[in-house]
This record gives sequence, C-alpha cells and structure tokens, in this order.
Amino acid sequence: MIIKSLSSEQGIKYAGGERMTLDEAIKNQEEIIESCREKINDVKFISKTRLGRDIIDIQSGYIQECEQYIEWLKELKQLRAQTEWISVNERLPESDGYYTVMEKSGRVGTYVFHNEGNSEEYWKRNAVAWKPRSLES
Repeated sequence: MIIKSLSSEQGIKYAGGERMTLDEAIKNQEEIIESCREKINDVKFISKTRLGRDIIDIQSGYIQECEQYIEWLKELKQLRAQTEWISVNERLPESDGYYTVMEKSGRVGTYVFHNEGNSEEYWKRNAVAWKPRSLES
C-alpha cells in the first residue's frame, strides 16, 4: 500500500481508499518489517551472489525506513494527545500540575491543578476545557 495523505480527523488514507488510525498504521508498518525480515531469511542461501546481496541491501534499507516511519507515527500520536482539549465536564486532570486552560471568557492561560483543595470547584466554575502543557511550555 502507498500512503496518499495524513489527516488528524480522518486517519491515514491509502491509495486503495481504506483509512487507518495511527495505531493501525504503526501495526501495519511492523507487519511490513516482519515480512521484509522473512524475505531476507529466504534469500540468505543466495547471499553469495550479487543478486542476493542486492536483495538483502534493499530489504534492509526498507526496514530502516519503516522503523523511522513508526517512530514518526508514534511522535505524531503523542503530539496529538498533547494538543487535544478536554472538557471540564468530561473530566479533570488526574495529577497535580500546570495545565493550559480555556476559561469561559475565552481567555487561555496556564493554571495549576491540585487534587486537594478548591481547584476542582474553581475549574468547574470558571473553565471550559484544559489540556496538558505543550513541550515548549
């Protein structure tokens, strides 16, 4: 399959029209790597020939590209999770810390959340949504 486009809302779209989530795309690449490793094992008996060495080199290079692609997909998945707003009506943070918060007034800022004390009451009264702070914060 050849990747046609990436979209955060639609998943990954392949030339055949099927859509995959990031988890499905990662699994797909892992299966491709396994298949390539099997092909390398299949041609090892002819590895003393020029053709055999070329096949192994091509498959090994492809495996490296797939592994890099998997790393990028995992990073994308992590970044998406960090940028998604979570409604305070849905849930509040599970641990103490600093979070990016959108107030009912529309203002966005960094606020602290404590499981103990009046954070929960304040957030539910004044906030609309929150998300973990970005990597740059």
